[in-house]
Order: sequence, then C-alpha cells, then structure tokens
Amino acid sequence: MWWINPLLLFVISFFLGIVSVLAGIGGGSIYVPVVAAFFPFNFDLIRGAGLFLTLGSSLSAAPRLLKQGFADIRLSLPFALSGAVFSVIGAKAGLAADERVLKITLGVIMVAVSAFMILNRSHSSSRLPLKKDFIASILHIGGIFKNNGNEEGNEWSIKNSLTGMVLFAFIGIISGMFGIGGGWAGVPVLNLVLGVPLKLAAGTSSIIISANSSSAIWVYISHNAVFPLIALPSFLGVALGSKLGARFMGKASPRLIRTLIIAFLVFSGIRLIAGNL
Repeated sequence: MWWINPLLLFVISFFLGIVSVLAGIGGGSIYVPVVAAFFPFNFDLIRGAGLFLTLGSSLSAAPRLLKQGFADIRLSLPFALSGAVFSVIGAKAGLAADERVLKITLGVIMVAVSAFMILNRSHSSSRLPLKKDFIASILHIGGIFKNNGNEEGNEWSIKNSLTGMVLFAFIGIISGMFGIGGGWAGVPVLNLVLGVPLKLAAGTSSIIISANSSSAIWVYISHNAVFPLIALPSFLGVALGSKLGARFMGKASPRLIRTLIIAFLVFSGIRLIAGNL
C-alpha cells in the first residue's frame, strides 16, 4: 500500500521535530541517516527531503523562540550569511559525489563532533565570553539572557566572530552536501567558540539553519531531488513537532539538551558508518 511509507515518515518526523528544536540541531541531522537506513529511497531524494523538513522545523519554531528570548536575530545574521553562501557550494558538490563515500564521511563527522562535545565540558548556560570583539560591537550583538526563572538574567555577548564565520562556512558546505541543516555543529560553535549561553545557542541555531537550508534546497530542486511524496509528510510532521518542542524549550535543562545532541550524533554516525563499510 502506497500510503504506509508516507504515514511512517510523518510519525517519525513529528518526534524528530520535537527533539530537534530542544537540541537546536535541525530535524535533518537525524532524519537523513534514519530514513537512509530504514527506507528504500534514493539518497538524493532523502537529502532533498532532509533540507525541506529542516527548513520547516526552523521556520515553525522561530517565532516562538524569538518571542521567548531563546533566539537572537542580530546574533544569527553574520553566521547565517556565511553558512547560506557556502551551503550552495556544498549542495552542488554533494549531488556530484559518490553516495557510499558521502554516507561514511557523514558518519565520521557526526561521531567526531559528538566526541569533541564529550571531551569539552567547559560549556555553561550563562558563560560569558572573555572579550567582546569588533563584529559584536559593530552589529550590537549581545544582551541579557534570562534563564530558569532568573528575572535579572545574565549579560552576554560574543567573541571569535571571524573564526565563527569560517566555521559556519564549513558547516554550510557540509549541510548542503549531506542535506542535514547545520545545527548538529552550529550549537557547539555558538556555545563553545563564541561563548553564547547554551539555550540561546540552541534557539539561534534554528534561525541559522533556516538560512542554510533555504539556500541549498534550490540546488536540489533544480536537480529534481525533492520528491513530494517523501518531502511533504516529512515536512508536515516536523513542522507540527517543532511547534510542540518550542513550547518545552524553557523547561528543558542545558544538560538534557547537550545529552540529546550527543546521543543523536553518535547514533546517526554509527549507523551510517556500519551500514556502508
């Protein structure tokens, strides 16, 4: 029966939407390896659908995250621009590359990022940057982040902006190449490199993901790699799930968010490597 796979995609995407918003990693980071492992679809179509649903997840959650103070537009601007430009390059390279090599490479990248996060325990939801840099001063990036009922909040800004832009350019290439959004690495970069509080990093990551995905997806559309019967149920599921996930954002602990990120990266990475060696 033709409707079974679309229904399963909707259910899976709904739960991925909830988790992806809380972790700030984008539904495509989990969707692409899971669907590639359990569904008989072409990998190009899966990557195209991954970008499509990642865009849906990010845009659905963005208004509530901004309203609740868990995302910052000024913070996202330089890194969204950098990632969006290079995601187009990554998308074109990914569609021309060997499928098996892409899957193994993606698995290695995910495991490496999760290992980095496990080893680096210096994160904090209220950690301040050592020094406010010139890009933060020019764009007036910073403010007061209120967390866990703290009415006074904690002052924050960013450091290492140029390094962050270079890293987000690389993330954009990888995101476009594998159709996975970008939050899988965006949250660690925002938190550990730029010094953004973890919850704010997770929320702002969703804004940056939308820029990356909206740029790269046009490359997949131009190559007929977005199939409605795969993309639409996935999009609807993750859009509904992300709205529900955004409601839980204020109640989720930074430790839980970090654990979710690491768990999904490790699971996805191992599945991809083991299935393609």
